[in-house]
Amino acid sequence: MADVYIQVRLADMEVYVHGMACTPTEVMDEMCKQVDNGRLSNIKVSHVLVQGNIPWKNPKYYGELFVYLQIIIYKQQDCSKCSKIRSKCLFVCDNMRKLVNEVPNKWLTIVGHADCYSIFLSEIAKMYTSFTAPVDVAIVSVTPPDQFGYCSMGVSIDCTSSAVRAAKKIIGLVNETVPRTFGDSLIHSSHFDKIVRTNRPVYSIPRQEDGTVNVVEQKIGELIANNLVSDGATLQMGIGGIPDATLAQMVNHKDLGVHTELFGDGVTNLIKKGVITNARKTLDPGKIVSCFAFGSQSLYDFIDNNPFFLFRACSYTNEPQVIRKQHRMTAINSAIEVDLTGQVCADSIGTRIYSGTPSVFTHLFDYLHTLIPPGRRFVPFKGDWDSSAFVPAGL
Repeated sequence: MADVYIQVRLADMEVYVHGMACTPTEVMDEMCKQVDNGRLSNIKVSHVLVQGNIPWKNPKYYGELFVYLQIIIYKQQDCSKCSKIRSKCLFVCDNMRKLVNEVPNKWLTIVGHADCYSIFLSEIAKMYTSFTAPVDVAIVSVTPPDQFGYCSMGVSIDCTSSAVRAAKKIIGLVNETVPRTFGDSLIHSSHFDKIVRTNRPVYSIPRQEDGTVNVVEQKIGELIANNLVSDGATLQMGIGGIPDATLAQMVNHKDLGVHTELFGDGVTNLIKKGVITNARKTLDPGKIVSCFAFGSQSLYDFIDNNPFFLFRACSYTNEPQVIRKQHRMTAINSAIEVDLTGQVCADSIGTRIYSGTPSVFTHLFDYLHTLIPPGRRFVPFKGDWDSSAFVPAGL
């Protein structure tokens, strides 16, 4: 595995790492070991939402203090050269939020130990396919090859399929627990420069059991499902308490479709009950279209080798021209804060980055122009006297 890295170059390497359920932890650990041994340096790692232990969060990979001082003295803005390994977060997750926001030293006022790129998810994929963003090595988790030699990149396609196709070298972590999916997820085993094997379970989150839904979230879900979502609508939603509560209240709807960037366990019950059929979708009828899924192991088992699910690159799922053509497109997203003028914030809290801006605004903007017929968009959130999402205008 190390030979693959060394054949590229010893320093200033651009690495793309698979995320979400398919985070290739074993290869990430090995990369850090090569940095410790002095064989690699100044690695810039691009990723969407990596899970599990991220080894380069260890302060020993941050770089030296004198380099930070040099940045201040000489007014250099590029902090990437001061770290042994530095994350380029295309979507900020829980385990990277501190690194993005923290100041390296209390006397210095420069950026933290990771970078956040404010760019729509659909544009990230185009950035790779146009070779605007270089990828020296792409590291991806895949299924074992089928009888024709094809592996599947599982339930995390997003911009990964585009990065893989742009990469100079590809390392595949073959994992028998990765769900086999269809669409842009397939890659032939002959394209890998190195293959590593593991049988570690893919990353998952516990399924929320019936009766454990927050009362407020359940009420919000009832209001949306019973009054605002029509039969035959095509849904875009995220994961979490409010989206799942809303889906749980749609058991009496008919012929719902799904075209989204992300879905979780909330869809499985509606599929089994015949509520989600995708029959009235303008594009990709009969298919749930998404670029990644994240949920419980039972969700992955349901997706595995199931042609009802079509995983496409985010350059398709989040493409404005595709979104606009969907039948009765209905977006259900959450917010962190809403000010008194109606401005919605879902990417940050004050001056601190929370998730970044890869996706939600693409959908909200484009549903305004949905062609056949007009779409709808909702931003539900909880607010009470003790903890409200409402803030004064401009904050």
